[in-house]
Amino acid sequence: MSGETSYTLAQVHRFKENGSTIISITNRKQCTLANISDYNLTYYATAERIGQTDVTTQLPVVYLLERLAKEMYRLLGRTEDGNDRKGR
Repeated sequence: MSGETSYTLAQVHRFKENGSTIISITNRKQCTLANISDYNLTYYATAERIGQTDVTTQLPVVYLLERLAKEMYRLLGRTEDGNDRKGR
């Protein structure tokens, strides 16, 4: 969520070195992950913690992923029942 996790950033750098297109979803537009990504979707949710535990909602991320998946499915010519537009 922060876009600053060292493990994630290291993996992204490896993917970029291999020519991958990076799409990220972050909670802040001005973070390292957003800056090095080719495309970034930013959502804004207030960080919540209970003690040391991060309990910030991840519902915006789930929503974005679901909408993107449905749109890609539509663009590829599939209906929600798994058939193509001709019923196959």
